[in-house]
Amino acid sequence: MKKLIILLFFTLASGAIATEIPELTKEKLKKKAVLINELQNKMLMKGSTVEDIDKLFSHYTDDFIYIHEVYGGTYTREHLYNNSIKYLKEGEYQMTGARYKIT
Repeated sequence: MKKLIILLFFTLASGAIATEIPELTKEKLKKKAVLINELQNKMLMKGSTVEDIDKLFSHYTDDFIYIHEVYGGTYTREHLYNNSIKYLKEGEYQMTGARYKIT
């Protein structure tokens, strides 16, 4: 009986957990990609601010990891955020037009 109760609990709990994750339709995914692209471009623009960086990174989860396919580097969200702030303060972000485009 105890095993049945435990099994029932995990069955119901896993269903509840699964329903908490919102479904991302093709349209919602594209909209999110466009938003992230716009925020990335804004961060790279001349006159960008820490607030611009914060807006972009608010869309990344704490466990976000970027793997750079060309250089083979693996970068955590924290590492990317700190570098973004560093480059902003060093005046590296001077773009006047969009760097990234979604086609």
